[in-house]
Amino acid sequence: MDGPTGPAGPTGPAGPNVTATHTFATNYKGGTVLPDPLRDGLLGVTVPLPNVGQSSTKIDFDKTSNEFVSKIDGYFQISYNLNPSTPLVGTAQIVINNEIIKASVMTSQLAANHFSGTILTPLHKGDRVSLRMISIAPIVLPAQSAGASLLLLCLG
Repeated sequence: MDGPTGPAGPTGPAGPNVTATHTFATNYKGGTVLPDPLRDGLLGVTVPLPNVGQSSTKIDFDKTSNEFVSKIDGYFQISYNLNPSTPLVGTAQIVINNEIIKASVMTSQLAANHFSGTILTPLHKGDRVSLRMISIAPIVLPAQSAGASLLLLCLG
């Protein structure tokens, strides 16, 4: 047999904001990215992301190299979208510290105008993350539209 319900206890402390460490950059200005297969090799050409939308203080964006730079250690979700104006045959991928993250590789067998991927991976303070594309054809990104985007979200 249950007795009467007791008085409510005090409210506990607020939990941590697990999505407070994040950053998002996009390219909605458009432009043409000219790949150089001999120079870029298997890493591909870095996709420019000049429009940094939102960013926490724990992730920097290096506008010169178009790379995110983590200021903390953590486990991150990294997502990208690439939407060229004209379909092309190629490979989109996330590169961390000049290493291809194989789980992020999206290769089209036929000409495509959408590439996307999401990975979960640990990052360490100082790690550099970029979106890269391998193609023999120029990559034309549309103006006034999300031609490319990259999101980093620290999960813990």
